Amino acid sequence: MTNGQPQQQAQTYAPAQQPMQQAAPMQQSLPGVVVRTSATNRAPMLLVEAFEKTGKSTVCIKTLADYPTPGKHPLVIAWDDSGPDSCIRAGYTPHVLSVKNFPCQFTKPLDKSRAILQMLKANKQRLHDMHGAIVVDCLSTMSNILLEEARKYSDNADGRSHYRDMMTWGVEFVNRVIELEMPNVWLTWLSEPEITEERDAAGKKRKKITQQGGVELPGKKFRKWVAGKADHILILEREPSMVGAPGADADGFKRQFHTQPWDNINAGGRYSHLLTEPAIPHMGYILYAISSGTPLAQLLQGAAR
Repeated sequence: MTNGQPQQQAQTYAPAQQPMQQAAPMQQSLPGVVVRTSATNRAPMLLVEAFEKTGKSTVCIKTLADYPTPGKHPLVIAWDDSGPDSCIRAGYTPHVLSVKNFPCQFTKPLDKSRAILQMLKANKQRLHDMHGAIVVDCLSTMSNILLEEARKYSDNADGRSHYRDMMTWGVEFVNRVIELEMPNVWLTWLSEPEITEERDAAGKKRKKITQQGGVELPGKKFRKWVAGKADHILILEREPSMVGAPGADADGFKRQFHTQPWDNINAGGRYSHLLTEPAIPHMGYILYAISSGTPLAQLLQGAAR
């Protein structure tokens, strides 16, 4: 009692002491459980979105020459030969597997693509010895070709089944490329964000984004699957400049990769801690930063010395 009032006990957040108990004996872990001390070092899957005629093929293929070591070149799986053709016009001779022209017994694009992947799987060691990365040019063209094949040869009159077939075949192709265990870069067309205008309570017009821009592929489910499967999504931006201006290409345009969401277009992923925003349009540097775990900014500083 203090001044006739009961004395309040001081508040404490320490747990009440419990009688000493013997430590439980170390138990064997569950079957298959391991203590992970490092991240899995697997080959990255990058998705590069760009509008048509932006130069995505030239940028992504040409800048992979001599990656990761001098003398190596990217292997281009071409669903459309216009991309490799643009590289040739830019002075680079790409190493190309053309789906359309691949020599085999098959005539349908799906069967030809499967024959290509079977050949690569059978020659996996030679693939790794000769090439540093795989570039698929492009995923949007592939999807449209497979959808057209489904429509042409399917006995099902329900158009939805054609999209299901396309997605099944597309998922198979993507997964089999990943199983080759090489850095893989997928070029795609870019769809603009969908924007509508609405009037607020005061009657003023306001723009509302109903859908972010992103990869342009047929079928909503396939688009979502591809975006979720990729380790990182990049956007290639091209803006007019002047020939000879700092940072401008020989054609008078400045190009750069966006590695984070940009202009209401979805981008980003697992390597945001390594890549700058924006990033230089050089796929070799980007893949080296990812594979080595060295921040891109640090690599560029070292190259500038």
